[in-house]
Amino acid sequence: MIFTKQEFLLKIDFDYLLRFASETKLYRNYRSYFTKKDFVNALLRNLTQEQCEDLYNAFINNIPPEEMARFFLFKNPTYEIIRDKLIKYISINKEEDTVIFSEFPVLNSRTDVTMINHKSYNYEIKTDRDKLERLKFQLPIFITVFERNFVVCSINSYPQVLEYVPHAVGIIVYEIQDDKIYFREEVPSRRSNDLKSENQLAIITLKSLRSIYEKRIGKASTLTKQQLIEKIRSHMSDSEINKEFKDYLKSKYLNFKVER
Repeated sequence: MIFTKQEFLLKIDFDYLLRFASETKLYRNYRSYFTKKDFVNALLRNLTQEQCEDLYNAFINNIPPEEMARFFLFKNPTYEIIRDKLIKYISINKEEDTVIFSEFPVLNSRTDVTMINHKSYNYEIKTDRDKLERLKFQLPIFITVFERNFVVCSINSYPQVLEYVPHAVGIIVYEIQDDKIYFREEVPSRRSNDLKSENQLAIITLKSLRSIYEKRIGKASTLTKQQLIEKIRSHMSDSEINKEFKDYLKSKYLNFKVER
């Protein structure tokens, strides 16, 4: 008899499922699922038929859920695992004045990994757990702020990611081999032609905008943030603003600690 994904999971003890899902971060708050069946239905969105069968076989063979979770994470790394590995990857040949940081708020979005030296780089991570549709809303914002942009995805999802990536955005793929995660640049990134100085300035704090204004133009103590942005744009070129934006990020994240 061939069981469905749901049937496999319903045969597994509820506590076993909870421990496995907690270790693999397949759910955020199990209390929102009132019954075992509700919880199973939530897990189904993240597990394949083969994974459900493997989990059932592990349960009936008394393999601890934590051990199964380690195996699952090796094959299906979380965003945090890929992010940390990516930071190490881009840090290998980084220039002396480079800063690398993560989780940076950009307008109504947030970056995954950002690197600033004489250029600005942004890396948007999409694991096999993520919805690629969000790229349609994220990338149009990022290309107005950063000079070079990449999407980082698994080799398996690369064909699908291609459908969402606009001109000039590069793609870095990761692949799991011999217990290690390897990255390679599959599509090179080109300099964005869509940079908007108003978006870059909107990210800079009021205090730093005043400092830029006073250094370049004059007194700024009574001006609002929007007034500062408008006046800076009228007195400075886009390239000058782009440099000030990168200098601001370098200063802000100078002491951001990168795990090595």
